[in-house]
Amino acid sequence: GNIVACIVAAAAGVGTFFGDIDYTVLFVTHLCFANTISAMGFVLAAVFSRSRVAALVGPLLLFVTTVPHYAIPQNTSVQIRYAISVLPCTAYAQAIDQFTQYATNGMRFSWSDVWDGDYSCAAALLFMLGDFIFYMLLALYLDLVVPGEHGRPRHPLFFLPARWRCHTTSKSALRRQRAARPIPPLPLAEPHDVPRDPSGSFAYAPTCSSSRRQTGVVDA
Repeated sequence: GNIVACIVAAAAGVGTFFGDIDYTVLFVTHLCFANTISAMGFVLAAVFSRSRVAALVGPLLLFVTTVPHYAIPQNTSVQIRYAISVLPCTAYAQAIDQFTQYATNGMRFSWSDVWDGDYSCAAALLFMLGDFIFYMLLALYLDLVVPGEHGRPRHPLFFLPARWRCHTTSKSALRRQRAARPIPPLPLAEPHDVPRDPSGSFAYAPTCSSSRRQTGVVDA
């Protein structure tokens, strides 16, 4: 799905405003961004169990991660721009800005130009690739430790040896465990456990009234 969308987007860009930009460079840039956004979607799916909530948070997150690129001044140091490029939308916007500068000046942009400038297009591609790997690993981790509808989550430090994990449990968790623990049923008495009289029949336990009649005591 991402490949087809990126092919169409790159073709549309080359056919319109980005006519001087190499098609393969534009395609790879779109593909890196699409894969990073897909990985971010996996993170949201692991955190939110309801699809509607994830669908609302996703566009908002894209907007928030794009704002830093346009909020900083143009003369901001390259170190700060590198720092905010951990956000996938910021790195993608930086690459598109470089394409726009070349297209506005009528200059050809190809793979030989990807390292040009203080903040190059290659740096943006590397940041998006790193974001993709990071978000995929984060999504896999959250899918294992975040409680869900099915199965039991693993310990947050499951990747560490057992001696490094914290085994302390809160009092409320202990109470829940004790409440959920089943109570074993009481054993039922078997017939051979009931005392018998010498004749072999079951022993008769006299009641209060029968014992009084035997002793000659009559209620008034």
